Amino acid sequence: MMKDQISDLYDKITGESRGLENLLGKIPGLSGYMEKGKRREADQLLRETIAARLEGSRLQLGAVSEELSSDIIKAMDHAEALGRADNRLMGLIGKIKDAPQGYAGFFDAV
Repeated sequence: MMKDQISDLYDKITGESRGLENLLGKIPGLSGYMEKGKRREADQLLRETIAARLEGSRLQLGAVSEELSSDIIKAMDHAEALGRADNRLMGLIGKIKDAPQGYAGFFDAV
């Protein structure tokens, strides 16, 4: 599933190439350089998508916590686990959003 999303993002970016880029792509060595840039762009889109979905899960977790707050006994029983899950989600979202964009992308071609 994730591999399909990567391919879709990559296809979307490469499909947006214009005439000048196609011409420049015919220069030896330049096409590989341009491909890396497109993979980085797809990588960034993928990171943003994953982070947004995780943020949605975090909001759902907050809604569960709010719902439990109406019953103090249940809220106390689950508060620690919910807090831990929220912290882990925040950490993961931060790692995905703030990961350095090095020479290779998150899912760079090998």
